[in-house]
Amino acid sequence: MNNSKAAKRQFRVMIVTAALILCIGAVIVSVSVSQNRRGRGAEDTTAESLTQDSAAHTESSAPAEQPAHGTEKAPEEESAKADETTPAAEDVKPTAVPDPLPAFIAPVSGMLMKEHSVDVPVFSVTMEDYRTHTGVDIAASAGTAVRAAADGTVAEIWEDPMMGHCISITHSGGAQSVYKNLSPETPEEITVGCDVKAGTVIGSVGESALAEIAEESHLHYELHINGAAADPADFMLIGTTDTSYEG
Repeated sequence: MNNSKAAKRQFRVMIVTAALILCIGAVIVSVSVSQNRRGRGAEDTTAESLTQDSAAHTESSAPAEQPAHGTEKAPEEESAKADETTPAAEDVKPTAVPDPLPAFIAPVSGMLMKEHSVDVPVFSVTMEDYRTHTGVDIAASAGTAVRAAADGTVAEIWEDPMMGHCISITHSGGAQSVYKNLSPETPEEITVGCDVKAGTVIGSVGESALAEIAEESHLHYELHINGAAADPADFMLIGTTDTSYEG
């Protein structure tokens, strides 16, 4: 009877032990399977990343696609387009070259009595003050012929309240010569718009300039280049300076 109970207990112990062994084995298998799945997932992710990097590298290193044969521009089309953007030779306007200044001669024979001075005022005997002098005064007796200093066209003939009878002549190169303190009698052929040659008589020295009436008889002569007063002595030979009459 005791042996039978002992055998039953031993049998139960064996069953429990076997059950525990099976449970432990099941847990081990489950853990192993889970670890294998995680490892495979990491490998798949790495492989996918490597695949994407490889594809990107392949795309960047591959040569650019050439346009289809049907979309390539023919040489004729390129030439036509260039012709449209490039002006024709006959349409290109040459750059205008300004006319040169003419050769000037002294408008009257005589000594340089008063020089050109637009920066430093000079004394005026008539006005008894200092003022700029935009031309030169060339000493000459009343009635002495006054000649055109260069080829040109008579632009204006007028009476100035202070400088008397005046004539202006336009020349090439943007130049204009002005003759003041003339006699009121102008040759008939000298009219506004007429062409004159260098040396053509356009009038005579007078005493019509009230602003210079106290000075020795002379021609007041001015030269303008592109509208600015220039020193006539820089463009022509005019006697020698007469310093005996300067105030």
